[in-house]
Amino acid sequence: MPNPFAYGARVTDPSRFVGRTNELRRIFAMLDTAHTGQLQSVSVVGERRIGKSSLLYHLTQTYKQKLSQPERYLFAYIDLQENSATASLPTLNAHIINTLCNALHSSLPYQPPSTTLSLIEFESAIKQFESAKLVPVICVDEFEKLIERPEIFPNDLYDSWRSLMNSSHAAFVVASHLPLHEIVKSTKLTSSFFNIFSDFITLSELTDNEAHELINWGKACDKPFTQAECDWAIHKAGNHPYKIQLAGSLIYNAKPDVVWSEVEKQFEAQVSRVLPH
Repeated sequence: MPNPFAYGARVTDPSRFVGRTNELRRIFAMLDTAHTGQLQSVSVVGERRIGKSSLLYHLTQTYKQKLSQPERYLFAYIDLQENSATASLPTLNAHIINTLCNALHSSLPYQPPSTTLSLIEFESAIKQFESAKLVPVICVDEFEKLIERPEIFPNDLYDSWRSLMNSSHAAFVVASHLPLHEIVKSTKLTSSFFNIFSDFITLSELTDNEAHELINWGKACDKPFTQAECDWAIHKAGNHPYKIQLAGSLIYNAKPDVVWSEVEKQFEAQVSRVLPH
């Protein structure tokens, strides 16, 4: 295979997703409650480039193999870093909230295209899934992008979502760099929505076995890595998934005549740009 290492974007091929066994087990255990009539929501917290986006997207790809009644679930994924709902729209609160709700609703599978939904219409649309005994699970990445703009996304938005969660009409899986209750402290938001996520799952570095599984992809590519090259990558990157992918990619591109001083220079420069201390 060609260069097996890619860094800087979420993993979209489930066969290329490595590790997170314990975290995935916990998340699916929390979500696998449709049969009880009570849904749980989940908060995933971790530093930049630690793999939160890949984890959330992976949930949408693998839930059918992990949940006891997968036919009852509809998974949606939305990245607020990329989505136009939080980008360059006019600063008219209602319009932006409607666009966000429409983006969330339209990302659910099996739904026909719809016009822009108001907050009330969004709540009503989500509740309609109950008649078909379906449970929407809305995975929202970069959630702090909403909290950081309380003048556009006020308490009404979160109160509506809290109502959906309280009535078990929907579950949310949200990812952020800090716990939501900490981020919200610096705002005037007072919605009880944030209290739901006081217990959260921390996403940290890979385990030793997971890190070695990832770098060992290099041994199966068209420029096979030696054990020494794999060891160098782990020595530089530790168990950080972004750094391992970066180190692996740099080694691959430098082969067959690797100038280690140059590879190390490129590695340090990229890490300092993307993951500043």
